[in-house]
Amino acid sequence: MNLYKRIYFFLLSLTVSVFFANFLLFFSVAKANISGVITTTVAVGVCGNNIVELGENCDRSSLDGQTCQSLGYDEGVLSCTVGCDFNVSECINSEPDKGSVIFSGKSYPLSVVKILKDGQIAATTAADINGNFQSTLSNLIIGSYSFAIYAYDTNNNKSKAVTYRKKITKDEIENISDILIPPTIDIDDDDVDIGDKIMFFGQSIPRSTLTIRIISDDDYWSYHVVAGNNGYYSYKLDTEDFDEDDYSAYAWATINEMVSDNSTDVLFEIDQALSDSRDESSNDLATVDFNEDSRVNIIDFSMLLHWFNRTNFPSKIDINNDNKVNILDFSIMMYHWTG
Repeated sequence: MNLYKRIYFFLLSLTVSVFFANFLLFFSVAKANISGVITTTVAVGVCGNNIVELGENCDRSSLDGQTCQSLGYDEGVLSCTVGCDFNVSECINSEPDKGSVIFSGKSYPLSVVKILKDGQIAATTAADINGNFQSTLSNLIIGSYSFAIYAYDTNNNKSKAVTYRKKITKDEIENISDILIPPTIDIDDDDVDIGDKIMFFGQSIPRSTLTIRIISDDDYWSYHVVAGNNGYYSYKLDTEDFDEDDYSAYAWATINEMVSDNSTDVLFEIDQALSDSRDESSNDLATVDFNEDSRVNIIDFSMLLHWFNRTNFPSKIDINNDNKVNILDFSIMMYHWTG
């Protein structure tokens, strides 16, 4: 074999060797890749092997340290489904402990009574024809509450609220009884002259005794009146003995030796009347009724006119007793004029 043939076969064998070497290398890499895929597939969670793996919440008895409480329930037994999800069917939330409270008392006949719990209306009821009412708040979670009770009278005037603080205990029925709704109070005029009348009126518990308290800056007065069967009351105050001033008034009710809270306040003013500057005799109709017919009219006017600015007049013609018959006497007569 000559030199050229030897070189040819050498190169050929070298090429074949390199080819097989690359082939074996490729096969090894491919085999390694295939083996890696199989390994990765095996690493995916297998539900039922009692091991919590990727994609599983639990596996048979293995709960990954979770309980009903850790999942937000109050109590119970956590388990695992065949699909490796949590079974919370036996986890429960306990009902909070609760109690009730009964409200009862007296208001105005057929009045609307509102009950507030922590500032919010919790119940509305109505008093019967005798003013009695009762209402129950149930399913109150145990704890302390602020309650307020008020009513509206038939004129839609709102009473002052009666307030209570009560602790509700488990499965107990608390009672707030003998509630007395304070009376309502109003006046027919808030600006009067001394000597005028003021009418105080409102509604209260039927047949209760009302005390009306009037207050000034340095004194007070009390007056009493009994409410009727319908709860209505009224009192006419004569302001003759009052001074010019600003006043306030409120009322409370007493029944069966029980006393209600005070009502809301009403404000009024008493002014000095123009007629008060006259002599006391000028306030009496009889002093200007010269012919004593219980009227002050043209007849009395004629008699006064006859003696106007004259002397030796009858004493009764001088109405203000200033020893003159003049325009002041005419002014007093006009004040009492009846026609």
